[in-house]
Amino acid sequence: MDPEWGDESEASTVGDEQEDTINEIVAEVIDQFLTEFSRQLGIRQPEDSSPPRSLEPKVPETEEEYREYVWSYIENKLRSYYQPGDQYVEEIVKSAAVRARSLTQKYELKAETTPKLAIMALYDFVILCDDSKSMRKDKGTRIRALEETCQRVAEIASAVHEQDVYLRFLNNAEDRHLNKLSPNEIQGQMKKIKYSGLTRLGTVLRTKIVEPLIYDPVINGLSAKPVITIVVTDGRPEGEHENCFGETILNCKQRLSELSMQPAGAVFLISRVGNDANAETFLSNLKMNEELREMLYCCQDQLDERREVFRRAGKDGRYSSYVVELDCLIPRVVDVEREDEDVEQFIPWVFQHTDLMDWDCTQDWPEEEPLFKNLFASLVDYIEEQGHGNMISEILCKETGISNILKPSETITLPRKSWRVSKRSSHMNFIYSQSHMFADLMRNIYYRLDDVDEEAPRLGVIPFPRDVRYAVGRVQYAARLEGNVHVGTRADFIPIISFTGWYEGQTWNEILTDTICTMLGHLTMNLRISPHGGVQSQEVFVVGFHGPYLHICRGFFSRDLIARVHLYGCSDEEEFDLEFTRGYNLYLKEDWLEAIRALTRLLRLANLKDQAATNRSKSALDSAAHPRLDSLAYSLASFKLFGAIPH
Repeated sequence: MDPEWGDESEASTVGDEQEDTINEIVAEVIDQFLTEFSRQLGIRQPEDSSPPRSLEPKVPETEEEYREYVWSYIENKLRSYYQPGDQYVEEIVKSAAVRARSLTQKYELKAETTPKLAIMALYDFVILCDDSKSMRKDKGTRIRALEETCQRVAEIASAVHEQDVYLRFLNNAEDRHLNKLSPNEIQGQMKKIKYSGLTRLGTVLRTKIVEPLIYDPVINGLSAKPVITIVVTDGRPEGEHENCFGETILNCKQRLSELSMQPAGAVFLISRVGNDANAETFLSNLKMNEELREMLYCCQDQLDERREVFRRAGKDGRYSSYVVELDCLIPRVVDVEREDEDVEQFIPWVFQHTDLMDWDCTQDWPEEEPLFKNLFASLVDYIEEQGHGNMISEILCKETGISNILKPSETITLPRKSWRVSKRSSHMNFIYSQSHMFADLMRNIYYRLDDVDEEAPRLGVIPFPRDVRYAVGRVQYAARLEGNVHVGTRADFIPIISFTGWYEGQTWNEILTDTICTMLGHLTMNLRISPHGGVQSQEVFVVGFHGPYLHICRGFFSRDLIARVHLYGCSDEEEFDLEFTRGYNLYLKEDWLEAIRALTRLLRLANLKDQAATNRSKSALDSAAHPRLDSLAYSLASFKLFGAIPH
């Protein structure tokens, strides 16, 4: 790969297996946990804000600042657990102030994430492990993922201050003494486990954790600490009714209130290993339960699958597909407050009243609030077209989104015409409807954005396909751009953002092929119409669906790469890197808000890029090219590109 892109690619790939696994656990257990429960955990937010954004405006550095940070948190949400002047809290404060810098470097944390480790040190950790018979499937990868997760959680739990880590199992009657364990002790205990029995999640959670570790210390007047419980399982409950787990958590919340204890004193996280469809459905149902959201965070990613990606990536540089919490996929070109206001103004009527879109939501949609009404009518038709009938909740269980189908490395063969691939031609109307939804969404957002530079040409949106010819190794190919955001006229335009099309049964290789063909066609139009002399490095963005999930993909093509591939084609070793956001489920409010944040940022960037191109000044864009991104997770896909076989 070209050196201009090589350094950035290298910085984005997975290096050491242990360090990256720790970073994943940090992201899930610290950042996601504190973000999801920020209101319950007392971290300040602007009133009536949309999704939680800035957790603390000032990152503590000195001992006094850490003291204020920690005690402010306690006063808001844990005052029933800690009294002013508590010596244990003071020890945490001192340790956090001393170790903050080294922790930031060790775990490669953002500066604003490190203080959250101090907050987590206020909690005891309990890990509830699934030791049922089914854990032995998948050649031991489920067990290895469970073992590694337990060790890393124990390490992070004690990162700031030594604290209690409890280990409990679903089918082990002798685990009541597995308390205050170090990572090494946990490793030793995990090797002794015999995997057999059922998956009685709710029953065991109540009898081994909630009653003895959360209720009893309070009832008996003992020193009680708040508890974070992490559940790792491979399947839905067996040996008890399916609602038992959720009911146990709800009962815990109610009982804490009766005992005059704050609900932030008990928080639960559940993650899965394995690929059991019933487990995915079980977690999806938990995530949709609004009553559980204050106390339960569901991580639907497969820990064993993610671990295997880490393992391969650590030993083979070609494998570089992974999900991280933040990176530079889309630069922020306005401040956080302005961006929050962007998101706030694009909350549709349906999500002002519910967190999950209803099948008949447009029937009661008031005429005086027309924003996105037509789009949601189209989204309903989109579900029906996929054969989901009137079951909105069904799509939350069956569709995985781009994050889970992405493969870490792939070889693709360019088709001579991108629309003549597999069964694509029989889904043209379905793909056409997606382009219109993208166009409706983009148009409504762009024309309502405030503070858009008036000197830059206005962006237009086309929901119609455009076939574009391009050359690789002096051989001509053709790509179909399903629609686009552009500058210029419909007859003569420069694409800024292009749309791709998805259809049921499309493989990952076909998705990737369509994406890269779209990018090459997009790239060719920019090069052909560009007023600049010579070949310029190009950044290309496309937007696509996978089921109900919207994603954004970014490709970067250096000028040397463009010139080389155009003239000589792709060598066997030619590699490209594409970055994807996670999939945003547009039928869920929380995902809608994150999708809007991504799209408003992308459209503001497009406006900035267009102004830069108009002024023939690339420096303005380069200066804003890589600020950190606060909300978007992305996947990085490396793939090889071979010459075409005629279709």
